[in-house]
Amino acid sequence: KVAEANGREVVVLQTEPGHPVLPDRLDEELRRHPEVEAVTITYCETSVGLLNPLPRLAEVVKAHGKLLLVDAVSALGGVELSPDRLGVDVCFAGSQKCLGLPPGMAVVSVSEEAMRRSREMREKGWYFDFERFERSQEKDETPVTPPIPQILALNRVLRMVEEKGKGEYFREYASRARRILEGVRRLGLTLFTQPGYESPTIFCLNAPQGLSGLEVYRRMRERGVELAQGYGRLKEKTFRIGNMGYLTPQDVDEMLEKLAEVLREAGLPGA
Repeated sequence: KVAEANGREVVVLQTEPGHPVLPDRLDEELRRHPEVEAVTITYCETSVGLLNPLPRLAEVVKAHGKLLLVDAVSALGGVELSPDRLGVDVCFAGSQKCLGLPPGMAVVSVSEEAMRRSREMREKGWYFDFERFERSQEKDETPVTPPIPQILALNRVLRMVEEKGKGEYFREYASRARRILEGVRRLGLTLFTQPGYESPTIFCLNAPQGLSGLEVYRRMRERGVELAQGYGRLKEKTFRIGNMGYLTPQDVDEMLEKLAEVLREAGLPGA
């Protein structure tokens, strides 16, 4: 919708909910549509807890000589990501997901190739005028009023990561993800996402038989635990558990205990 609002023609690659975009399919579509100039990919699809195979998809995009734009909103800070190494031309994320900050700020990286292409383009609008941001950055300024609290908070988060060490930081994230995944499986719950493509930052679970996803969400909220409802037409069929921001193993264990209570009250086996 954003691309169309900016006067661009869009080819949409559809997949079944919970299923990833696979490299062979992307390669086939790019051969069918050689006129495509750029490919946009959502790294982590929050609605279904899906992590697309970005490294392999990036190889396909670069083999076709296309620009690669990546929505890393619910991946950056929870999954190791190197835009330059992968050949990502524009990578963007928000402050409110894995970085654990309030909403209100976007972080964006732009490759030299994307900057070159941007300089050649006309009618690119104000928000997509990368040169405007570059000129401001060179003067240690921002082109608009900056969200100062978010910037200060982001600096603090980045210092925390630096102090902990990037490797240890991501090991802790992965450890919490395993703790959640093993815990929900012990309770007899299953993932909506195709096996092998589960995101470590958010899990989309099938609602247990006899209890809707929305009811699980409501009962957990009554116990002081905020999960996420299923998205759109999956609201009754699924519910979601996030692994973002400031969580401890104890937080995870408490959540699993409350979830077990909900399942036991509903008379479900496994809890």
